[in-house]
Amino acid sequence: MPTPLLLKSKSGVTPAQAENEAGGPLSHPLVRSNLVVLNDIGIDYELIFITQTQLKKSIIDATRPVRHLLKTKGIHDYDDQLAGPAHRTYKTTRLACVDGIQTTKASLYRPLAKQKGGDPRLWISKLQDWATPHDILAIFASAGALVVANITKIDYAVPEFRANLEEALGDAIVRTSVAEELLAMLHAVAARGPAPGIRSGDTSIGATLEDLLGIRQNSSRAPDYKGIEIKSARDKRKTRKQLFAQVPDWDSSSYKSINEFLEAFGYERDGVYRLNCTVRATSPNSQMLQLFIDQEKGLLLEGARLPQHKHKYLVWPLNTLLTRLKEKHRETFWVTAESLMIDGREHFQFTTVEHTRSPMANQFAPLVTGGIITLDHMIKRKPSGSAHERGPSFKLESSSLGLLFPPSKVYSLMG
Repeated sequence: MPTPLLLKSKSGVTPAQAENEAGGPLSHPLVRSNLVVLNDIGIDYELIFITQTQLKKSIIDATRPVRHLLKTKGIHDYDDQLAGPAHRTYKTTRLACVDGIQTTKASLYRPLAKQKGGDPRLWISKLQDWATPHDILAIFASAGALVVANITKIDYAVPEFRANLEEALGDAIVRTSVAEELLAMLHAVAARGPAPGIRSGDTSIGATLEDLLGIRQNSSRAPDYKGIEIKSARDKRKTRKQLFAQVPDWDSSSYKSINEFLEAFGYERDGVYRLNCTVRATSPNSQMLQLFIDQEKGLLLEGARLPQHKHKYLVWPLNTLLTRLKEKHRETFWVTAESLMIDGREHFQFTTVEHTRSPMANQFAPLVTGGIITLDHMIKRKPSGSAHERGPSFKLESSSLGLLFPPSKVYSLMG
């Protein structure tokens, strides 16, 4: 059983430290303001935290989220790159500066294996002239080139400087009115007053809102409305926020099916053999199940602290989980409603919307390690004898949106 790793977040701090908003680099007023601007522009990006050692040695580690961004945007695939100077590649890079756009180049490479195992790296030419230790850079991909913004030193809320950034991004910017359209629809729903739930139970609020918006319920993994995911919750419940569901990589897992996993850890309740539980990295649950991060291999593992299950895991590649997170929550409306009982039936008065964009993928593993992102199993054996699971579902503590997403916008639906 691997020892749980206390991974560092983008800011170089643990999730517990990250919760202390006053102490982390992402809490700096200029950085927070710039993250709002980046969200408003609406283009995928990742953050790089500059250190004194990086500037001195002209080396930046290409973290897993940065590699994922470059790969999915067709810029560069480190998985296909051989180690050594002969295989180094260069990409045009545009720096969004105060006085306009500076064009330079970035080198993308893997050192020879004897140098830290060929860890993927990058370096941006002229960076020492433009950044200092503890700066935070936002890196984008546009038309085969990299675009870099220094969100610690430049106020991109200033129209002139934002114009420089948007010019550097070019055609990557796709302006849309979908968010405004959906927000108007939600205002119209709220104006009708309390709406009767169309079913009972926890799922009633989501089903009712989708019905009121005219969204047909289906099992699609895609966002709900023209690329925007809609999540709804009752305002007085401190329930965790569901991020996405993702099955394990069965080929890599020790347990080869959900049936096998249920046999190992399930129990009988109300005449049904089932496994309903929450699993976190900070401590084992009643079934002794716990999450672990294998940082070196880029895996999330779920295993039990029991002798008979030693070295046996469910396995998720972190890249798969980051892809699901970004696909599902590129843009999300988190809708809150007041729950009212009228004539013995639950009604919903929708009250607020929190609008998030572009999850900070680098935060996912640290938040798992800190117990802020958890995993839920809801497995039961059907009469046919086969097992069925709604999930596994990855969930975020209700008060922690700000640890996974840049600053959001909150709208009142009342009045």
